[in-house]
Amino acid sequence: MRTARRMRYAPAHPLAPPSGYLSEARIVLYERIGPGPHPCHWCSRVVDWLVGQRGNPRDALVADHENSDPLDDSPDNLVPACGTCNAERTQAVRDDETYAS
Repeated sequence: MRTARRMRYAPAHPLAPPSGYLSEARIVLYERIGPGPHPCHWCSRVVDWLVGQRGNPRDALVADHENSDPLDDSPDNLVPACGTCNAERTQAVRDDETYAS
């Protein structure tokens, strides 16, 4: 299951990949906390931005949505997280979903 994300074309942004498209969450969080490294909001492991690439490696800083709503890119909802905590939180939200038939 892919999660919707708002993307913005910002080729001059310090985190921009070759395509120039970044998630709005990464842009907003970077504007709030700046370049890293930063501690993970959840486990305190020190992580740094993955520059110019997409993905969610364990040691990369991820813009995590505290309320688990991937479309709520408000600065107060975004926290730095390590890839591991972000993946575990994302899986927990999926496991808690209910489906109607």
